[in-house]
Amino acid sequence: MAHRSRAREQKPKPPLIVWAVDPFEEAGPVRTHVEDSLRALVRRTKARVLPIHVFSVSETSPNVDPAISALKLYLQRAAIPGCLKPCVLFESMTSRSRAAELLLERAVTEGAELVVAGSHGRSTWARWLMGSFAESLLLRAPLPVLLISRRALPLTGHWNTLFATDLGQPSRRLFEESLPLLRKFGGKLTLFHSAPNPIEPVVQSGILLLGGAWVPVHPYFARDTEARNRKLRAWANHGQRRGVRVLPRLISEPGSVAGHAVRCVEDVHADLVVAAPHGGPVRSAIAGSVARQMARQLDVPLLILHSNEKAEKTVPFVAA
Repeated sequence: MAHRSRAREQKPKPPLIVWAVDPFEEAGPVRTHVEDSLRALVRRTKARVLPIHVFSVSETSPNVDPAISALKLYLQRAAIPGCLKPCVLFESMTSRSRAAELLLERAVTEGAELVVAGSHGRSTWARWLMGSFAESLLLRAPLPVLLISRRALPLTGHWNTLFATDLGQPSRRLFEESLPLLRKFGGKLTLFHSAPNPIEPVVQSGILLLGGAWVPVHPYFARDTEARNRKLRAWANHGQRRGVRVLPRLISEPGSVAGHAVRCVEDVHADLVVAAPHGGPVRSAIAGSVARQMARQLDVPLLILHSNEKAEKTVPFVAA
């Protein structure tokens, strides 16, 4: 009996998702897609959902009761399975970036494995929202963030996933750690990499100054692209050995990484994009910029993983 009691005590809790909820947001596609995606995640992972909203003084002053009542009413109508009692935070500044910081701090305190938030479209107003709240989540979160925009995660069936990588070592580590989760999703995994393309003036000159010597540009970039292709295939083979059906996809054409990713998502019919920005002050800025562009341009949900070596969890829903 004592042994059974200890076994029950040691049973791990279901994973926790923090839902960045806004009860005052107008009803629309993004709101519906977030709710549907939460249902799909709970169905696949048996996770609990903790709704969190940060009220600013201007929103709630002088009486907070109506605002809290509005939150409870919205959650009751949404009826997300596994939804816990909502958490209400207050801040004295009307700053969406500060609201994101408070939400992330609470998510870490609660031991959340994932933050889910809505990301609006391409309008000027939507970009302002994206630039303040959602971008703060993307760039500052010490845990994975899932942004939902114009499409929801499928409730049933396999999920086709596109994993976008720069082929760096931090991204390789996150790819390996993600394989158990990607295997749960089923479907096919497209391992996507956009190789840097020489700028037009360099291409026209046909030469490149590298290490103090002039090198013909086309042979150099051809060798570089082939080396990236070999690395991409090696990653794909590693994933295959781990039970994930991986299809490598390298693009070396001119254009933005986000633009290539959007077209690749359409080609492979991906339901979800996973991106792994890398570390370092300069490289983080570049990665953050790419992540912002992908969040603005992608129709499918975007899961951002962070290569934080000190974090206990870098990939959600994977046992430690």
